[in-house]
Amino acid sequence: MLWLAAIGGFLGAIILWQLAAVAALRLLGIELPFSLAFHIHPRREHDLLAAFAGKRKDTFVLIAGFLFFACPLFLGLTVFDFIVKRSAGYPSYDLSYIVGSIVVLLVTIVGGIWTSASSWNKYYNDPSSRS
Repeated sequence: MLWLAAIGGFLGAIILWQLAAVAALRLLGIELPFSLAFHIHPRREHDLLAAFAGKRKDTFVLIAGFLFFACPLFLGLTVFDFIVKRSAGYPSYDLSYIVGSIVVLLVTIVGGIWTSASSWNKYYNDPSSRS
């Protein structure tokens, strides 16, 4: 039952982060559908690329890679770890936990930048992928 709660916390944190990010971006004038939080990779990629048509690659990489990949994944992993550690009786967080968290955040940021940049390059360099 603990694992079910931890997985639910992981997914819930990701979905809530993405809904909040979509709401914030809509306030800034970037029209993204709220259903984006529930889409899986191919459809999400298509919606994001369509919303950023005519904009700079840097903007797409920041939003798709950082706001919609690295931040929600890190938040979900943190919530998952908190639920598992809390139930196991390890509520204290020491320096090694903080350093490990920073390393995980950096890895998710690099992964987000890499995946969003490759999606952008694939879409704008391959005419057959735009259909």
